[in-house]
Amino acid sequence: PTDSIPVPVEDRFSPTSTPGAARETLGMPHSTPVIGMVGKIARNRGFEVLLEAAHRTRNPCRVLAVGHGEEQPILQDRAHALGIADRITWAGKREEDLPLLFAAMDADVFAAPGSDWGHRVVSEAQACGRPVIARPVPGIGDLLDHNRSGLVAGDAQEIADAFDRLIDDPELAQRLAIGGAQAAADRRMVPVGKKMASFLEGIQQKSGFTNRGAERISF
Repeated sequence: PTDSIPVPVEDRFSPTSTPGAARETLGMPHSTPVIGMVGKIARNRGFEVLLEAAHRTRNPCRVLAVGHGEEQPILQDRAHALGIADRITWAGKREEDLPLLFAAMDADVFAAPGSDWGHRVVSEAQACGRPVIARPVPGIGDLLDHNRSGLVAGDAQEIADAFDRLIDDPELAQRLAIGGAQAAADRRMVPVGKKMASFLEGIQQKSGFTNRGAERISF
């Protein structure tokens, strides 16, 4: 038997903070739209796509880059070349207050998978009630339904266009935020645990495990 078990989302990821309050904490302007990304700042992890998209948006925006890594100096040089260096907040690696950082974003961009290919950040952003703009990498279709629980965009220009759609159409942004939060509800700890338990019970039944064998795979 096979199944797809998503990375579970911690309960602390929830829509508890307003963008204005979160931005005030970060020292960011309240009124300027924010496009953000969370991840390791390394080669081929998508931050270069984020900068290019921010450069191409019609709506002037700020960039919130959350993470750390050896690629940051190169990206900072690229931001200067694009003329957007003064619009970027490099927040560094954050963990405890990550929900607050999501709350500061008008959209979270997922441009490249992480090392485990679990796409956890997509679920975390959705659970915080933030619209997600994701590139169509394998696995995204299991987490995000285009135009219902997020937006799919193929390159920097499409990401910029998707972000402009969200800023120009607040009702769309709200609908996607709600849809994303509803989709992420099935990836909370309890639902994922129940799905895993059901899967293991199915293996037990199909494989004819004894009760003693079942005890070895239960948790």
